Amino acid sequence: MKESFISNQFRPTAARIDLAALRENFLLAQSLAGKSVPMVGVVKANAYGHGAVPVARVLEAAGAAALGVACPEEGVELREAGLKAPILLFGGPFDADAATLARYALTPVLYNEAQIRALQSSAAEPLGIYFKVDTGMTRLGFLPQELPRALKALQAAPQLKLLGVMSHLAQADLSFEGPTADQFRRFEEARALLRREVPEAKVFHIANSAAILGGKVAPGDWARPGIMLYGSNPNPRFAAGA
Repeated sequence: MKESFISNQFRPTAARIDLAALRENFLLAQSLAGKSVPMVGVVKANAYGHGAVPVARVLEAAGAAALGVACPEEGVELREAGLKAPILLFGGPFDADAATLARYALTPVLYNEAQIRALQSSAAEPLGIYFKVDTGMTRLGFLPQELPRALKALQAAPQLKLLGVMSHLAQADLSFEGPTADQFRRFEEARALLRREVPEAKVFHIANSAAILGGKVAPGDWARPGIMLYGSNPNPRFAAGA
């Protein structure tokens, strides 16, 4: 059994991480989403405390199309450890300038116009970006009605290349009806607009662990397994939980 160890320097305790089990959880997510569905392995917050570098290595070797982190420092850590997969910064660029993002091949997820302007002013070369759309999580993201203005701001920054669009489900672990159904609908509306206005944006994903387990990955979308990779079933009603 392949393991990773996380120790506490102040107490004689250690966490033993079964990397083989983690790999099996990733393969389960891949099977449920569909064998051809590209997967974004979520390793933010030190892979939920499991050790970002060893976990990311397992996911990359198992076929993850990309890795998701929260902030630039997490992405830099993975690059310096030799990870090659695309890395998405779910929390945005923070204070990192375009040169730093390009140096480490990090793809920021933008969610307001100020971020577009900041990267526009610092980007000397083309830089790939994502948009995040707030379809109902009410945390980060362009509201659907803000997208036309965001796209206009993007037109003024030709060095920024929109590669993809993502959103975050708020209650998919509870139900696929009601608010979750509304989120899926809003994402489809945003997708239609963005495909029409920015046809080079090819990647879309909203499906998290709960959506993957519930068979709710839209055709052509990517999927974004997070907590299920680490052995947690987001809702007991999903019998196929990791």
